[in-house]
Amino acid sequence: MKSKLLAVIWLLVGLAGAQQAQSQIVDDTTKVLYSPRTTLQLFENDVLEGRYLLQRIDTSINNMHNERFWYHDTAHYQHLGNVGTASKAILFRAPNKIGARLGKNVFDRYAYDPHRVNYYNTRSPYSHIFYVQGQRGEQVFEATHTRNITPGWNAGVAYQIISGNRQIGVSNLRRDGYLSSQAVKAFTHYRSENEKYDLFANFTHLNHEQIEFGGIIPGEANRFLFQQALTYLNQASTREFRSNYHLMHIYKLAGENLKLFHSFDWGRQRDIFQDDAIQRQNNGEPVFYPRVLTPLTRTDDRTAYREMENVAGVTGNNKLSFYKLTPSSVTPNSTTECLA
Repeated sequence: MKSKLLAVIWLLVGLAGAQQAQSQIVDDTTKVLYSPRTTLQLFENDVLEGRYLLQRIDTSINNMHNERFWYHDTAHYQHLGNVGTASKAILFRAPNKIGARLGKNVFDRYAYDPHRVNYYNTRSPYSHIFYVQGQRGEQVFEATHTRNITPGWNAGVAYQIISGNRQIGVSNLRRDGYLSSQAVKAFTHYRSENEKYDLFANFTHLNHEQIEFGGIIPGEANRFLFQQALTYLNQASTREFRSNYHLMHIYKLAGENLKLFHSFDWGRQRDIFQDDAIQRQNNGEPVFYPRVLTPLTRTDDRTAYREMENVAGVTGNNKLSFYKLTPSSVTPNSTTECLA
């Protein structure tokens, strides 16, 4: 009798344990702990202007067919007909800074903007992969990974590649590329526990190289055989390097009514144009260039620009007004040299 009673007790205990374990498993699998609701992003300018907006990441597949949304600037641009080539905005844009500017900005569209980097606040590690494949080897790829180290401190890194093959003046090579572009950004955001202090920091880099064609020679254009058409330039290329360190920190003295902020930027940019085969006519005049100062058959033009910028001030906002006092200091340094 005792043995039967013990057997029944053990059976009931086993069933209770199994039921509890089963309920825990069901409860664990039905709850979604991590989702787009726990992966949020924000921008430093919103925090500076008093809008601490944590936005959900966009998980929809939208505008992938539209080239405007392949890059970091979605405005309307005119380029040379291929992805990654030199481009300019169609609509007028006011300068975003006062003082000296280099003026070489045809590759701005493909570079990370240090002042518009999106920072994250995640409860779990977050990875994002973006890939678009176009015609003739055109590819745009970006991978991002970020995670919170502490509840108030996040860090992440992103890597971008843009590439493509030639469409005019194609050689017999299987992969005749005209573009090689790589960009990197590393970013971090810290917010104190009392929510009075915010720090944003990032590093951005761009290595962009484009083969120059100069256009199709008149008389060589053919509607159906344009790939074999002769071009003005055969050994010309443009290359641009960019690196920038950015820091922004904000401290609330009296909530949103009175805040101190300081922004620091140190960046450099190098542009190199090379043509190792300047074609000339029988009279010695160049075929493509309007004017050449030297009788040489090659050119190597280089520009180096460095800039350090400090911006400090006071800002605040309430329901009725907004103010911002920002004395700034900009120290530019530029050199240009022609080696041939």
